[in-house]
Amino acid sequence: MNYYKKILNYLFPIWILVSINFSQDLSIDLTLLNTGQFTLNSWNNVAELWYVEVTNNSSQPVEYKLKFQLYEKIYQNWDLLVEGRTHVLSIENNGIPVKYLNLDNELNQNYLEEYNEENPEFISNIENVTGYIPSGTYKLKLSATRPDSPYNEIVSDEEEIEFSVG
Repeated sequence: MNYYKKILNYLFPIWILVSINFSQDLSIDLTLLNTGQFTLNSWNNVAELWYVEVTNNSSQPVEYKLKFQLYEKIYQNWDLLVEGRTHVLSIENNGIPVKYLNLDNELNQNYLEEYNEENPEFISNIENVTGYIPSGTYKLKLSATRPDSPYNEIVSDEEEIEFSVG
């Protein structure tokens, strides 16, 4: 029994180090401009309204997919409004971050591998009523995921923004 404990005591720290190494292949930094000018028109036409920078922290090129999710806070819960996932992207290990703007083709709704409006009424209400995102608290989350397992996050970042006037 002591023999097995010694082996586990030796292997456990190694497992932790290996899992930390794999989980930190990439880092991402999401920037969301804190502006009251979020209209459906600006969301679809203003570059750098939000962007994400991806950095390769490993010694090898890394393939990944970017997944974005827009949530609205209803009471104490976050309701998913829109989500999308890119095709496979790749980043070299040269230490130079890759920057994806909200209007880049990689994030364009028409070129995404997957795009879902979980609440289609949200977008249609904006289009048909005022053009403004309704007042409330929203969260934009960007995740880098494994190409073969899009729900297996490598790393993520998120930003909240609150609108007082819709």
